[in-house]
Amino acid sequence: MASQDRLHRRKFGKVLVLKFLLFGVLLLAVFGFVVMALWNWLTPPIFGLRTITYWQAVGLLILQKFSSAASGAGLGFIGAVTGGLGWRNVGLG
Repeated sequence: MASQDRLHRRKFGKVLVLKFLLFGVLLLAVFGFVVMALWNWLTPPIFGLRTITYWQAVGLLILQKFSSAASGAGLGFIGAVTGGLGWRNVGLG
């Protein structure tokens, strides 16, 4: 009985990891297209900049993530909601 339970947990864990990876790839794809569309819509008429490709937009997303994490501004959702304190320090967890 215990080995079946362990096998079930292992399968569930692999499926969960796969779902998170697929969700991450989907989010990157969607955000890449959103950044590309906004950049190509706003920056050429306002600032006279050139349009960018999808991969350049994904590169901008990655560059933004690195720069915000390096500056300490990359708090994420929980940090933004709680002002950087985390759930436990504001009495929510």
